[in-house]
Amino acid sequence: MEHTNGGLISFGGGVLLRDASQTLGAVGVAGATVEMDEELARLGAATLS
Repeated sequence: MEHTNGGLISFGGGVLLRDASQTLGAVGVAGATVEMDEELARLGAATLS
């Protein structure tokens, strides 16, 4: 998998932090189910917004 997409591996649990015109950062969560990782990442991103 590291030889495709320029080494990028897409997996649930990551949320970008953006304003209207640019990406400011990201929140990443791992260790639970994909669904829980995604929900926790969204909650973390909402807290930082």
